[in-house]
Amino acid sequence: MREQLTLDWETAPAPPYPMTTQLRPYQAETVAACLASLTMGHHPVLSLPTGAGKSIIIAALCDQLEGRILVATHRQELLEQDAAQLLRYATGTAEEYGLYSAGLARRDENARILFGGIQSIYHRMDRLQLSGSFAYIIVDECHRCPISSVPSMYRAVFEACPEAQRIGLTATPYRLDSGLLHEGDAPWFDAMPVHLGIRALTPDYLSPLVGVLTAHDIDVSQVRTRAGDFVSRDLSQAACEESVVQGALDELCTLAAHRKKWLLFCVDVTHTFLVTRALCAKGITTQCVTGDTPQDERRATLDRFRHGEIRALVNCEVLTTGFDVADVDCIAMLRPTQSKALVVQCLGRGTRQAAEKSNCVVLDFAGNIERHTPLDELFRLTKSPARQAIDEEQERQDAAARERLVKHRQQASLADPMGRVIDTTPKTYRVDRVTYRIQAAKKAPHQQMLLVSYICPERIGRHNITIFLCVEHQGWAREQATAWFSRRGMGTPPTARDSLRTAWQLENPTHIVVKEDASFPRVLMEHFAIEPESREGQNRDGHNDPFALAW
Repeated sequence: MREQLTLDWETAPAPPYPMTTQLRPYQAETVAACLASLTMGHHPVLSLPTGAGKSIIIAALCDQLEGRILVATHRQELLEQDAAQLLRYATGTAEEYGLYSAGLARRDENARILFGGIQSIYHRMDRLQLSGSFAYIIVDECHRCPISSVPSMYRAVFEACPEAQRIGLTATPYRLDSGLLHEGDAPWFDAMPVHLGIRALTPDYLSPLVGVLTAHDIDVSQVRTRAGDFVSRDLSQAACEESVVQGALDELCTLAAHRKKWLLFCVDVTHTFLVTRALCAKGITTQCVTGDTPQDERRATLDRFRHGEIRALVNCEVLTTGFDVADVDCIAMLRPTQSKALVVQCLGRGTRQAAEKSNCVVLDFAGNIERHTPLDELFRLTKSPARQAIDEEQERQDAAARERLVKHRQQASLADPMGRVIDTTPKTYRVDRVTYRIQAAKKAPHQQMLLVSYICPERIGRHNITIFLCVEHQGWAREQATAWFSRRGMGTPPTARDSLRTAWQLENPTHIVVKEDASFPRVLMEHFAIEPESREGQNRDGHNDPFALAW
């Protein structure tokens, strides 16, 4: 029977949550500060946390500003939210607003207030301004705009409207390598009249967050870094390790036993599927969405989550922005990242208030809270009982080691001088080539495995290190084979013989990380060649920007 814990964050009363289309005091102050900045000729960026009501602020600006206004963003869900809020807040604008988005099947061109998907409008700006130039361009989630020197869809829109004043709204007004959005070389925005954090609006307007340091963390010591963040293929291997996945999900099921809606952030599609199937096996109603999920299926899955038919929703790189389910009360971070902006965006999915929701617990299995401390936006930080026990035991061991060192600096070694000493420190070996062959499984002779041998000339002793890909098996063995092929950009062949025919054509790693155990060496990670970093298509927070153009 699963352990049931009653923790201090479970008993906090739910705060009141105002639901209104009237401006809150800080929203009215934000609108006034923005208008004042525009009067001074600036292009302001407004920094407000997720759940602060950026949509109603956009509506208020559209209601008060004169001339044509373009509201641009990268997600059609955001367009729908912003447009709907405008109609609720300023009922007199019903005849003035329009939508231009291929995904929403709307192509209004002459509206005074036009909500446009950036993918649909960036190459149609001349056509959209036939009825008049835009006086203002409002960008929701403006941290997605690459810097002005990078060719992008946003740059095409801005350059098509040289006289328009730009207004940006975001919860994360900074980039990993260049600082604040309104600073640096030739930024698109040049002032930040408003900057509010989560703590400033908690608990009156936002739900408190409780950051929990967990006992199970993803080890990133062998994961390389590129363009300011972890290399995806390396990170996936570290996160997909069976002990890592099972340990984290066991702890999740214990700590979140009383939570109603779990939102999980994973590394990639392979990791997402692994976590989803593992949670289903534990009896948790779970579904997942990825960038490859068809639009209709994604909408249906999100609706089921909203209505409580799904307890756990697993995703990778989909629900960090534009996802609004107020009663999410548990966020599980299974994706390590070096981007503070990404962490804050993920945590923001739990800040909205809802009835019977006292707070949102953030279970950090990725080490992100410690990596980005201080995260002042966190309302409270605590440790899971298992993490507390581990830390206390480690402190006892450290204290005992210090005491032994003081008393016995000259103590003789008790190791067997004739025995073989095995260094279990992970080592990285260069891979000269890779060979493949088929072998029948010992316990199931009717099933075959693909044996993969990495030839590493620098390794002392035997140069070959072999792993087994159980493509014809079920369960975790099959999952690991799937992950191996996925790292090479292909699906898993149905049989070992099919795998053998395919394997010779696949990309080989340049190096492998190996741990020398007593019985046999274990491959911890494959390192593939990293392509040279390109400024095009790369935003400065360390993430690939799908809205940049290769001109």
